[in-house]
Amino acid sequence: MNKIEIFGDSVMGGVICDSNWRLKFRNDSKYSYLKELGYDIRNNAKIGATIKKGLQIIAKRKNELNASTTAILEFGGNDCSYNWKDMFNSEDTLKEPYVSISEYSTLISDAIDSIQATGAKVAVCNLVPIDSERYFDWICTQGPKDTILEWLGDKQMIYHWHEIYNHELERIASEKGCDLINIRRNFLLRHDYKQLMSQDGIHPTEEGYKIIDREFNEYFRFQTA
Repeated sequence: MNKIEIFGDSVMGGVICDSNWRLKFRNDSKYSYLKELGYDIRNNAKIGATIKKGLQIIAKRKNELNASTTAILEFGGNDCSYNWKDMFNSEDTLKEPYVSISEYSTLISDAIDSIQATGAKVAVCNLVPIDSERYFDWICTQGPKDTILEWLGDKQMIYHWHEIYNHELERIASEKGCDLINIRRNFLLRHDYKQLMSQDGIHPTEEGYKIIDREFNEYFRFQTA
């Protein structure tokens, strides 16, 4: 049986944030519809995971990857984020993302190389675009609003910074000869985009996850055709 190994963060894990900022899992976080196509699926996604954590998980699973495996790789949303709660508690706090863009590029490349060395195929899933307004509101639950906004310069800087990581992910996927599962495009094409995103502006709603489902379903149906 062909296998699918998913390596990613909470979006790949199927997490939704409700109106009270509580996280919960979507109805089908195990992608059971792909089993109907004849795939054995393991979802290795972890809440809060960066590519650094992803490499650790890949290393643990590496011996079970082979030419019958397609590995979905999706990291970046946490990598480009900051420890918002701590970074404004002290003027001495170094304001750096969890993973710098240069380190992110190197580690994504390493992850793809590691998986491809097993004979497995890598399909890179690009990043769900964030809702800057909602994400900013969530950030402000972690620190002083005025200080955060002054440091950002503009709320849309959150989106732009996130987009840089997405561009880097797509660039490396292309250079490494990986397939791209382009979920981002179909989010951005929707006029009701905000209805597709949860309260925190990061995680999709159930409706948003349907876009991911359709892209995955189409991609893997093509693979089995």
